[in-house]
Amino acid sequence: MRWRKKAGGFASRLAAAIAGSIMTAFSVAGCTLQSDNTVRESYKTGLIFQIVDTGVYVASEGIDSATYIAFDGVTWEDADGNAVSVDKLSAGQQVRYNYTAVLESWPMQLSGCSKVTVTGHTEDVSALIEEWNRVQSQMSAEENFGMPTLRIIREDGERSVCYKPVRGSSVWNRGKSGFCQDSSLPICWQQQRMVSIPSSGGKLRVTFAGTAGNPDSIQLLRWKTDGNPDALPEEEILVPGEGFLPRSGSVYMLSAAWKREETGGKLSWGFRTET
Repeated sequence: MRWRKKAGGFASRLAAAIAGSIMTAFSVAGCTLQSDNTVRESYKTGLIFQIVDTGVYVASEGIDSATYIAFDGVTWEDADGNAVSVDKLSAGQQVRYNYTAVLESWPMQLSGCSKVTVTGHTEDVSALIEEWNRVQSQMSAEENFGMPTLRIIREDGERSVCYKPVRGSSVWNRGKSGFCQDSSLPICWQQQRMVSIPSSGGKLRVTFAGTAGNPDSIQLLRWKTDGNPDALPEEEILVPGEGFLPRSGSVYMLSAAWKREETGGKLSWGFRTET
């Protein structure tokens, strides 16, 4: 592998919605509840932004923190300890809930949640609802068009941590149908909307989930996080299934191309690294 300066091809930058990102922690055997042998109760506060028949979705730090709380087996009360009927809940209400462990899927799910307190504080959650709907639409498109999903694996002690970066400009064709998403370059995105991956711990492994298999080519571009957005990025060509050594304080765009007769296209994702 080698780095070289990438010139040209960046004059056209179309601003568009950027889909949400996901980070999932899992063990070799599959998803696991991240808790030790000692059960410790924790508390967290979030805003209700979606209500369904079986529970609510809350978020504390943007759509990435979306968490599902089921109605079944959970006591709902107000700040004074009075019972709250779940049919009185509404989007924008702040709640405080207990839990003993978190299943780090997306949306996250709780273990040991037995009580939720409606604090009485409310906020505008229209931006959360808009982002939620956009991510759901994107996931539906990925499922319908068979679009591969990028997963970056980082070994962290005895477990692996899987990061799902934000999708950028992408074109995907499946038979006579297609999907197209335009976006600015990741260096122009707001940093808080990108997955942040620690640069320590050696190489990061690049994998793709989906029925399309490995891509025919992979390109990795890197900018300095605090650098000039108009600066030429460095480029690295990756081999499918191969890892790369991340550099701290960087913004990356990974592009992959599938050159198939019936199904294929070029997809890109953005993420950043830090110490």
